[in-house]
Amino acid sequence: VGDVDGDGRSDIFVTNFSYETNAIYQRAGGGFFMEGSVPTGIAGVSLLPLGFGTHFFDYDNDGDLDLFVANGHIFPNVQAFSRAESYLQADQIFRNVDGRFEVVNAGVEMPGVSRGSAIGDLDGDGDLDLVVLHSGQRARVFRNEGGPSGHWIVVKLVGGMQQMRQGFSNRDGIGAVVHVSAGGEIQVREVRSQSSYLSASDFRLHFGLGNARRVDRIEVRWVSGRVQVLEDVGIDRVVVVEEN
Repeated sequence: VGDVDGDGRSDIFVTNFSYETNAIYQRAGGGFFMEGSVPTGIAGVSLLPLGFGTHFFDYDNDGDLDLFVANGHIFPNVQAFSRAESYLQADQIFRNVDGRFEVVNAGVEMPGVSRGSAIGDLDGDGDLDLVVLHSGQRARVFRNEGGPSGHWIVVKLVGGMQQMRQGFSNRDGIGAVVHVSAGGEIQVREVRSQSSYLSASDFRLHFGLGNARRVDRIEVRWVSGRVQVLEDVGIDRVVVVEEN
């Protein structure tokens, strides 16, 4: 789940079985969604792989949500009855280019039987890394070393229930929605307890900022109903917001 087209509303990406394209459902207003796998470029390249774990994440910090898909078949002998398919499959990273997703060679293409996946900045350098779990194989850790990228900010929420205060949000801020305004753009993220297939990622919210030199505004909408605002915030740092 993520806002891939920058309209402030959450879109949904769903992985599917082989010979079924993955699907992206984009908000169309009035509570409806439009299936957009063809216009976004997802359909053709997702026809053969069997997808499991997936994430929207800004891997190059340009301010647009990119996409990761973990692939791997469920039948070890699939090639015995389908030469076009294989048990071990390559994972995929798609770069978001003006609303269309393009496959990029980012170092995650080694064939495996991928299942769960999680994202987070493991080495604290400001870009998001990947951990991918495999069936019958060791987990793989992919450090994001893709070269120069944009600026960034990470927002860590600490709910008031940390001190067991009634009427405040849970301590991890799960369910809170954060709006970040920078460089004339507004990005929206929600803190979720789950992500991907049988996986959970870093609860901290990562925002790529592109060439923006400052963050104009951070607005936190807690599940308790409280709203907090920070203005004129520096870039390339972790900002901790405690509910009050």
